Formats: sequence, structure tokens, C-alpha cells
Amino acid sequence: MPSLIFAGKLRRCAQLAFKQRISSPGSSPSVYTSHTEWVLNSSPIEVDIWLNGGGPVARVKPNQKERLRCLHVDPATSGGKILWRATHTIPGQCTLEVASGNLGREPVVIRAETFCGLTVANLIAIIKLQAAWRAKLKQSEAAHALLADKAALTLQRHARGRIARVPATCFICLSDMPFRSMVSLVARASCHRCCFRCASAYTDKAIDSGRLFIRCPGEGCTHLIEPEAFASETAKSKYRAALLATHKQRLTSETDKLFLGFCREHARACPACGVVIWRSAGCDHMSCRCGHEFNWGAAEARIDQATQTIAYKIVSIPGNSTCFDCGADCRIDPWTSLSFGTVICLKCAGVHRSLGVHISFVRSLQLDGLKEEEMSALQMRGNYRLREFLASAAQGVTHDAWDAMSIEQRYKTPSAAEYRQRLKADKTQRRVGQRARLRVGSSWLS
Repeated sequence: MPSLIFAGKLRRCAQLAFKQRISSPGSSPSVYTSHTEWVLNSSPIEVDIWLNGGGPVARVKPNQKERLRCLHVDPATSGGKILWRATHTIPGQCTLEVASGNLGREPVVIRAETFCGLTVANLIAIIKLQAAWRAKLKQSEAAHALLADKAALTLQRHARGRIARVPATCFICLSDMPFRSMVSLVARASCHRCCFRCASAYTDKAIDSGRLFIRCPGEGCTHLIEPEAFASETAKSKYRAALLATHKQRLTSETDKLFLGFCREHARACPACGVVIWRSAGCDHMSCRCGHEFNWGAAEARIDQATQTIAYKIVSIPGNSTCFDCGADCRIDPWTSLSFGTVICLKCAGVHRSLGVHISFVRSLQLDGLKEEEMSALQMRGNYRLREFLASAAQGVTHDAWDAMSIEQRYKTPSAAEYRQRLKADKTQRRVGQRARLRVGSSWLS
């Protein structure tokens, strides 16, 4: 605040000294006297007044006069002269200099000057006409460009329709079909195109052979196919199970306890594909490249080698990634029926419990701790084993006939009872063999 007061006093003192200087007898001419500070605009246009290149200090309307304020002009720096200039601004176009000169003893009178034989008013009218003509040309060019764009879109539409109707040949089965009915094996790279049937058959065959990375069958092509886009549902389940087993092998075969402890604290395993994902900036929302999203605190995503080793070894067996009864995905929360050696989902596990333990003994692969005997038995069995037994000539139970029955009816059939008895006999035989080996070992030691 004191500095502002001091600046105001200093400015007033300077103005007072300047007034005394220009009014003293020994000062510069009378260009600063009052009768020379008037400007009369006799032109038909509005003008701006500039003094010594600064301003505008005034705006004078047509046929009016305005008094100039010259206190900001220092005669010591201007040589005792004041150069004035009158201009007229056409908004958005240009600025014209109407008149100029030196301030003297007589009032400044601005008259209508001529430019190249034209008055200022006529020149302004021509400039405005040129501006209107340029705007019209721009509008015409924009309309022409819009018409050209519409024509290009129409030509493209007709060309695409013609290309879609032209028959093309599948390079795998050599069948002729419309171009639009063919698919690109790698859409993001505009790769080779073939019919969907051939793409699906090629992908299923590659998955059955155990390949996780499938290359485009085109000659010399190095692009990789996305199996989920063309594989059948059965092949997709097998591919996901193989992918899950491959990803989980990193942790199941890990023996470094420090590394496993770090993973349990700072990482989670994707429930869908098993990839280990590190936590970023304390965010609880986890997103995997496979498209699956889960929460950091989800129990199925926690890395616990003791339980995950059991669960994922069983689920990685071909056919065990889906529920034997309903076909649902069992990779996230797998359950098993120890009586039949099959993998089922949580919903079907509830139905199995209602049947009684004498028919189906159900356990969770993640929540329940399985014995080594049960673990080894499950690895030797699986969904495929029961499916093959039912489809054998002795049983003659087709897949459609089995699915047509309810779960209660399926496991009360003679075929299910016979399979259950066979598994129980195998279990008893293994126990007897193990006891025999123990007796032989003890007698040899004695």
C-alpha cells in the first residue's frame, strides 16, 4: 500500500512539472496550447487519431470535432513537434490512412482525401464489395467440396457392393463364394481371406495338436491367428485349458519361496488365463490382456501354491476345464465328484450333494484339502474317461441321451452305478497293493 501511494504522488508531481514546463516562456512552441488541440472531421467516415505513432488518442465521428489530450507527449523527445495521423479501420479487412501531418497553431481539419482517383467512401465500398465476393467464392468452394465428397462416398459404396458380389475362391478348399462371405484370418493385418468353415477347421485341428500359437496358413505369411475368433466351443475349452496350464506352470513348478512370497503380496493370477499380474499404484481393479477383469481382493485370484497346484493340475487335464454335467466354465471355481472322478461347477455340485455321499461325494478343488490318494486318483480319471465309458458298446449311452436326463436321473442309472463301483474297486486294489509293498519293505528291513 505505501508503494502505491508513493507511485501516485510521483505521477502527479510529474504531470504538474510537465504542465509548468510547456507553459513557461522558454519552452517549445505553442503547439501545446489549447487552440491547437482540436480536431475537426469533415469527412464522411469515422477516423482514429494517432500522435507520434501512439494511440489512438481519440475517435472522431463524421462532421464532429474532438479535443486532443497531449499531456503524454514530451517535447524533449519529440523535438518540439507532434506528428498526427488519421486512420479508418474496416472491421475484418484492413486499416486505411486518411490523412496525416504536424500539429500547428491552426486546428486540424480532416477532409475527404482521394486514393487513385477514388474518394475514401468509394474506396471503402469497393473493399467491402471485394470482401463479399471473396466470401461468396469461399462458400461456393465449400459447396463444391461437399458435393465432391458425396460423389466419392457414392462411388465407394457402389464399388464395395460390386466387389462384394464378385465371386472369390477360398485358397484352402478352392470353393467359389461371394467375397463378403469370406473372413480375414488376421483382421487387424488384412491377412489372407478364406471361408469361415475352413478357418474353423484349421484352427480346431491346430488346437487338437497342442499348438498355442497358430500361424496363418497363407504361403509365406507370419501373422498369428486369434483362436477364439474361429475355434469351436469344444476347441475353445481345450485351448483355454492348455493356455491356463501353461501360464500356471510358472508358479506350480516354482521352488523359490522368496519369489512366491513376493507374488502372494504384490501380484495376482488372472482367474481366466492364469497370467500373473502385478499391482499398479494400489489400484484394486485388475484387468488382464485376455479381457477378464477382477478385483484385487478376489479369493480366486490369490496366489496360493498349495491349493492352486492341486486345482490347476486337475483342470489342465483335457476336458476338465468345463463342467461334465452342464458344460459351464470351471476354471475359476472348480469342484469335483470323487465318486466319479469328474470336474463339475458350483451349481451342479449343489445338486450332487442332494443325491447323498453314497452316490456322489463332492469336494472343492480350491477350498478343500485333498489327500494324496484322492489327488492321484483324479489325475488318472477325468471327464473324458466317464464320457468314453458311457459311449462304449457295453453301455450304449449316447451323449444326447445322457444330456436329455436330469442330474438326479443320470447318476441313478445302472451305467453310473457300475462306473462308481469300478472306481471303488480300483481304489481298494491300490490300497491293497500299497499295504503289500509296505509289508515287503518291513520284512526286508528285518
